[in-house]
Amino acid sequence: MARATGIELCPDSCLLVGTRSLRGGDAEILALRRLEGPYWPTLAPLITQSLQTVRQDARLPRRAFVVAWEFEPRGSDRPKPDVLKSIEAAGFQIGAVLTPPEALQRLAISRQRTSPDTAIAWLAINKCGAALGIVRGRDLLFSRSFPWIYKDDLKTGKAQALQRYSLVAHLAPEITHGMRVVQAEHGLQVAMIVTCGDLPDLRSLTMPLIEELDLEVETLDSADGLQLTKAATGPAVAESAPALRLVTAAALASAAETRSESVVPVLLRIAAVIALLAIGGIGYLQWSASAARSNSAAVTDDPAPQPIATQGKREPNRATTPDSTAPGTRSQQSDSSLTDRRTGGAPPAPLPPAPPLREPLPRVDTVLIDQDRHLALVEGGVVAVGDAIGSRVVVGIERDGVVLREPSGRLVKVRVRAGAKS
Repeated sequence: MARATGIELCPDSCLLVGTRSLRGGDAEILALRRLEGPYWPTLAPLITQSLQTVRQDARLPRRAFVVAWEFEPRGSDRPKPDVLKSIEAAGFQIGAVLTPPEALQRLAISRQRTSPDTAIAWLAINKCGAALGIVRGRDLLFSRSFPWIYKDDLKTGKAQALQRYSLVAHLAPEITHGMRVVQAEHGLQVAMIVTCGDLPDLRSLTMPLIEELDLEVETLDSADGLQLTKAATGPAVAESAPALRLVTAAALASAAETRSESVVPVLLRIAAVIALLAIGGIGYLQWSASAARSNSAAVTDDPAPQPIATQGKREPNRATTPDSTAPGTRSQQSDSSLTDRRTGGAPPAPLPPAPPLREPLPRVDTVLIDQDRHLALVEGGVVAVGDAIGSRVVVGIERDGVVLREPSGRLVKVRVRAGAKS
């Protein structure tokens, strides 16, 4: 299963989550660390050192996927440090950098429970700001991120309630605008709202949002789909469940996408090699079939060439007649031989040898013989059995020469680099 580190960067904090994908779409939390306040410095060398220490102590996977909130830190005139370079300097390998709405899109895909045609507004509500992504199926139809001011040191309940309603007053117009855009551009109505994030007491925003927008609101503040290892157990981890949703889904989904993209080129290369082997095999089979047909034709033309035995002479026809095996044949042959001896009759005279062809013999340069091929290089050209060389035809290719048949039926053998008959 895929292992990765999800990193969520806010202007004043950094959340690191080591995670591993499980069967069924669940995520296993291997380790959890949050750097904020004095533990999240503003100087690049100190940021690198802090991240490296956390990576080594928590044994976080090197492969990392970052969700970056692009807001400037409040109350600071110093130049913004390049945190991505610090992450790589700490030993992480960044696979992708996502915006919060892009991370919400991956979260929506991983937790899709309604019809793929239903549009849902996904909200990430953090202390530093909020992100909105309206998703249908796998498509991000609308996205928006905006900062705000959140104070977590309010003492009285009245002050906390006032801050809560001010956040809702900020959220409601943004969500309404997004729903109108989706309605105008895609003709879709948003069916519900799903919230997550690191805002304390996130569920306290549920009823005010329902009253303002008249929509169902679901808060992902349980550990459903998150399995904690022994190294990540504890009440602090369980309470961080809504804050883990965004970064965990972004890390695992992006890791799966990266893995599939890296596998495709390998599969394409394997397919190309298989195709080349198949083409080569087909060509070899066709060549073998052609050579077999040539050999068969040569054997049909001259069923039993005997170049060495005949020494260039025509052999008499020794085929047995159909009556030679009939009863009484042997006694008749014996009687006729006895009669010939008695009368002193002479045997029949042999046929005169065929005159040699006046055409010069070709030069055989080399011979190639293996299990399936019998080829020769004659006068600079490649020939096989059945090929014509001038007026002669190749009827045999042996290791020491080539056997040719002349128009008269006379067989000659030309040895390699000899240019003369045997």
